[in-house]
Amino acid sequence: MNFGRYCKVAIDTLSLDSDMLTHEFEVPFDNDTEPNESTISIYNLKKDTINRIKQTKKLVLSAGYKGDIGTILNGHVSTVITDASGADRATKITVLDSTPLDNAKTVSKTFKANIKADQIIKDLAALLKLNLHVLNLPNNKTYKTGFTAEGEIMNIIRDVARSSGASFYINKQKIVIRPIHVGDPVQFILKPETGLIGSPEYFEDELNGQRFKGYKIRCQLQPRITTASIIRVESKVFKGRLYVRNGVHRWSNSDFITEMDAIL
Repeated sequence: MNFGRYCKVAIDTLSLDSDMLTHEFEVPFDNDTEPNESTISIYNLKKDTINRIKQTKKLVLSAGYKGDIGTILNGHVSTVITDASGADRATKITVLDSTPLDNAKTVSKTFKANIKADQIIKDLAALLKLNLHVLNLPNNKTYKTGFTAEGEIMNIIRDVARSSGASFYINKQKIVIRPIHVGDPVQFILKPETGLIGSPEYFEDELNGQRFKGYKIRCQLQPRITTASIIRVESKVFKGRLYVRNGVHRWSNSDFITEMDAIL
């Protein structure tokens, strides 16, 4: 029994849902520009249906509990492999959550004195034809003597964003530049009554020279939780606001969960 759990895979005009077919998936999300590789397994598809799932095709995965379904993956099919060795034939679809980007494209350009970080980012993004969904720099740095952009454009944008206190990441094919602590306005209250599983686990780590403190959290699958989501946790070990940095949505056997690292 699915206990109200539901997912749907949409590929062009093809729609495959969990009411008719058994699905499993693992969908990671994080705060960098490296494409995330998600996997979806669908069991006992007909051969003509499998043949309609092609590389580079756009794929959208929606999931949640009936009455509260949301998009957790928007990407392109990378590989399709069917394993018929077991009692059930499993078709494993690998999906990259990214727009087609030329990560290796380089630039050699000098910007004038007193150029601001946001203008550098906009100019470099235009060279890659990037559509910036969010550009929010808490410290819009001014380069008084100018700025020389030399090398791979994606790396330069990341470094300029970081120098102005922002993360540069791709989420559901949207380009986002903002601090993790400037999250989406929708807030989630996680407590046992609303799906919190177990107790949050405290952690400390370091990324890009910056120290972080936070909690590892598990809850019933919540499709609207993703990078930069604001959550309020109410548990015995911690009560307060956290900002989601990375995590994964997973449906496997009895698990239908969202796991995340959320920082203070």
